[in-house]
Amino acid sequence: MKVRITSASDFWWSSFKNYLNHTKNVSDWRNAVNSGDYALFLSDFLYSPDGAKNKVKVNFGDELFCGSDAPSIKVITLEKTLVTSST
Repeated sequence: MKVRITSASDFWWSSFKNYLNHTKNVSDWRNAVNSGDYALFLSDFLYSPDGAKNKVKVNFGDELFCGSDAPSIKVITLEKTLVTSST
């Protein structure tokens, strides 16, 4: 008998990098950090249709407002799903 384990994770970082590239024309997230735009872009992402579902996965030190710089991140929730099947 073979046991197959399939793993999947739903982490917002990949979606955020894609958002930066396609919406903000930022190909490398480090450029957003260096320019001082990272906190605003993170807030924009979390209020966007693609990023809104991730808002509950990020806990900030203060309240997050649309159109304002995101506060410091305190906790990030990671979701991991493991599915096993045997043949």
